[in-house]
Amino acid sequence: MQPGIVGLRGALIAAWEEDLRAVRQDSFDVGRGREALVFIQRFYGLVSSLRTQIQRAWGPRGHVHVVASAEIGGPGCRVSQSRIRLRNHGEEVAVELFSYADGSSRPNPSAGLDRRIRVADAEPLVVVNELYRTAVDFLQLALNLDICLAGSTWLYEHVAANYFVATGIWAPVGEVYRRATREFAVSDSFENVLAGLAPPADSHGANGSNGSGSDGSDFRLSIEQLQRFAEPQPDLDNFLQLIHVAVAADQDDHPVESSSIAASLGVVVESTPLWIQSRASMYQAMRRHDQLLTSAIEANGGIVLKERGEGDSFFAVFPRATDAVMAAVEGQRAVQSEPWPDRVSLSVRMAVLTGEADAADRDYRSPAVNRCAKLRRRAVGNQILVSETTYSIVADILRSDIQLVSVGKRRLEGHDRPEEVYVVQQPEVTLEGAVAEDEVVAT
Repeated sequence: MQPGIVGLRGALIAAWEEDLRAVRQDSFDVGRGREALVFIQRFYGLVSSLRTQIQRAWGPRGHVHVVASAEIGGPGCRVSQSRIRLRNHGEEVAVELFSYADGSSRPNPSAGLDRRIRVADAEPLVVVNELYRTAVDFLQLALNLDICLAGSTWLYEHVAANYFVATGIWAPVGEVYRRATREFAVSDSFENVLAGLAPPADSHGANGSNGSGSDGSDFRLSIEQLQRFAEPQPDLDNFLQLIHVAVAADQDDHPVESSSIAASLGVVVESTPLWIQSRASMYQAMRRHDQLLTSAIEANGGIVLKERGEGDSFFAVFPRATDAVMAAVEGQRAVQSEPWPDRVSLSVRMAVLTGEADAADRDYRSPAVNRCAKLRRRAVGNQILVSETTYSIVADILRSDIQLVSVGKRRLEGHDRPEEVYVVQQPEVTLEGAVAEDEVVAT
């Protein structure tokens, strides 16, 4: 789905959910006694509010007319060569579609949009869904595209996508349903939702209940389904960059190393087929990886700052050096203890260095930051390297179960002065103790 369509779809979803939320809170005004007029006003206002998103959905080189003024182009809303007119019939609203040809507007009942909607005494939920389904049908026809908002499945998919973005794990189907019904007005029973989410035979469990049809089954979405929503877009962009790295490595016939993907917290992937064949699983793993490490950092008083421009690497600052070491150990423990999905296996590498830095715009810049990044590059998966500056501060005050073991002096990339490097060891966490000796400086 193109970005412009995702944006239009997202704007429709936001407006639709806002009204469903109002219905759930008994605050949606259907305009009793003048339901038809209020319905028409809401519809025209909705299309008018989507003018920018409609233009973008048409594409960068296209042009689409979006007119919602009777003074400019006649009654009703015009999008491209199609105009929809809603007429007040008292208890009903009549929907009529007109198409432009040879400079004139002509009725087009063959398009299938013409109908009558009974709004008098209708329940608010019925009014809201009729309003947005009419808008979706009209925009899909006028723009000749599929917005993928048929039925009500989109609502549960959106709840599941937001849960996934926030936590990095798939929500159980029952949890998705409970969240949706707590926040929005819905008419679906849980059994109907389960039936609607049953995956096709070739979907490998993506989309819904994973085939088991129970309350505790995971509500899984495919990459294609996630890509329809605005919230996962930044992570999907990162995921696609990682795919490019994996494809390049496969063409050179070598495994993807953490240095190619994430400078400090890298993913070790055996081969490109794992990325290609398990795209949704790898995306889920990357989201969960981020959540685990962020939790470990914040639990020890650290602050996660913006990425350092190297894949999915993290950059965090701490008020005390001991907090940084503890966060690294707990982050490694969390990653190693996590039950990763499908054949996916992740390992991370970390480095801790203490030094002065200037803070600006939630970022830190100094030679110490660059030196830490270069120390991190010497690490391998399941390893924590500690600089000599950090060692001198924490060596005598760390918990007794955490040991810092010297591996000798190493010359870091771009630095003439070698420094003593230490590896962290902790009996309950599997941590690598060796550092490549190709740059050992004799003393």
